[in-house]
Amino acid sequence: MKRSVLLFIISIAISSCFKLTPVDYSSYILQYHRYSGYLEIEEVKGYSNNPPLVLLVNIQEKLPSYSILSSGEEKEIFDELCKKNGDCTYPYAKKYWSSMVPLDVCCITPDLKKIDIYADSDFDEDHPAGSSLSDCVDLSIISYRPFIDSGYDKALEGQHPITKRMDLVTEKDLSLLTRSYKLIFRTAPADPTSQITFTVRSENVEGQYQQGSITCSFNDM
Repeated sequence: MKRSVLLFIISIAISSCFKLTPVDYSSYILQYHRYSGYLEIEEVKGYSNNPPLVLLVNIQEKLPSYSILSSGEEKEIFDELCKKNGDCTYPYAKKYWSSMVPLDVCCITPDLKKIDIYADSDFDEDHPAGSSLSDCVDLSIISYRPFIDSGYDKALEGQHPITKRMDLVTEKDLSLLTRSYKLIFRTAPADPTSQITFTVRSENVEGQYQQGSITCSFNDM
């Protein structure tokens, strides 16, 4: 008898823990990642269309992040970010098991304002050491902005890749980005066998800078 009562109590406790409960949220973005001033950069091998060089830039996360599961001040910041980004009326909220909400729709905060790249040596006769290479590189980013700006048009749902020559990228393009992007070189340097140190530098809308460097040769690709 005692064992039956104990099993009944345990079953009630387990069922209450795993009760299907609607999460109270109305945004498409579920989490905003803060980030440090450090950019991690690596080469991408075997890229389609065989560009001269492709670099993958990873924005390094910094805690805490802000999400629909946050509480207190962090939840208030999350709500303010949703309001600022016009992401407050997502009509397709789902039901999840308690404490098992997937935070799989994430972007960085603050938004970026500008991304640029420089070389420590002469790239070609038009780009001496230390000058911007933004007209030599395509920036490939992934943003949630088009879907949210569409009023949550199902046909546009999800991540949207945007590829533009870097010097043509606008501040709006750099809104609601994921934590990585690619730099696709349009041209090779005058001497593709030389080792060049490239520095990527970004600025966010709060005036903070992020930076990282990599040394490589176009001949390595």
